[in-house]
Amino acid sequence: MIEGRRPVRLRHSWEARCRLVGLVLSGQSPQAACVACGMSRATAYRLLRRYREEGWDGLRDRAPIAKRCPHRLSAEAEAQIVLLRRQTGWGPRSLSAALGRPASTIWRVLRRYDVSRAERQPRPPANRYEYAAVGELVHLDIKKLGRFWQVGKQALRDGVRRNYGAGWSFAHVAVDDHSRHATVQLRTSERGADCAAFTAEVIRTYAEHGTPIRRILTDNGGGYRSDVFRALLNQHQSATSAPAPTPQGRTGKPKRSSASSNANGPTATSTPQAATEPEHSPAGCAGTTTTDHTAASAATHPSAASHTLRGPTSSGRRRRGCGRYAGRAASAAARRAGSPG
Repeated sequence: MIEGRRPVRLRHSWEARCRLVGLVLSGQSPQAACVACGMSRATAYRLLRRYREEGWDGLRDRAPIAKRCPHRLSAEAEAQIVLLRRQTGWGPRSLSAALGRPASTIWRVLRRYDVSRAERQPRPPANRYEYAAVGELVHLDIKKLGRFWQVGKQALRDGVRRNYGAGWSFAHVAVDDHSRHATVQLRTSERGADCAAFTAEVIRTYAEHGTPIRRILTDNGGGYRSDVFRALLNQHQSATSAPAPTPQGRTGKPKRSSASSNANGPTATSTPQAATEPEHSPAGCAGTTTTDHTAASAATHPSAASHTLRGPTSSGRRRRGCGRYAGRAASAAARRAGSPG
């Protein structure tokens, strides 16, 4: 088998070594075999000796490590380095100062025993939330999917467009926060009409199973900010006799009137924290609300949808500093009234 096998790589590869030994075993002299394989005579005799001692496996590549190294540390010294590394977690320089050995030597020992890298610290426990019952919070989202009639260029790797004009499909998804039950429906668009139709179907399905939806969480997509979608939510609120929320601007920063409530998280119209299990609002769909933020992000990272529904604010746009100017005007009027003619 070795004699008739053609070497994949010539010169000093494992296949070429096996070929040289096979030629010698077939009756050729080492000189003729090394000439045929392009090797020196000393290499041929060395390979023959390795074959006689270890067989065909002795012809494989060996690690370039010296058989004898007088300057290598003893096993006790290496064990001391590894033990101190595991006890303290110090690096090569700190271990060098403590043990009085070169940092490069300590680094090789750490690499040899596979302790050169620091152990990965365990991740902190995830700060998650989950509502106590089905229907208390339902997440809505949309995934845009490309349609195709046949396998395209991404799979065949040929760069040929075969599905031009196939269009898009939109997967409307509703996931319950407690049970993680998912409802998916493919629709032709992500406009308000399709969002409202899908949401109406989800509301009807949950109501049939005796778990009416109390809250809905969405992003700031155009379909969820449409008048059709808001009309559906208002209709569901009126049907369940729930207090209607007061919508503010669609996007942007919260107004000054709600700054005090925003500093500590969601406002009164937002979803209460599930960790403290507060008293929930009356049954009904509370509109597009937000979930409660974690303790680390409540003050500085309100979600996008949290800007869609806030507490009631004063009409008109308040100009910055108008209260200060009004106070100055009142003080000047009081001074003029108290001064003589």
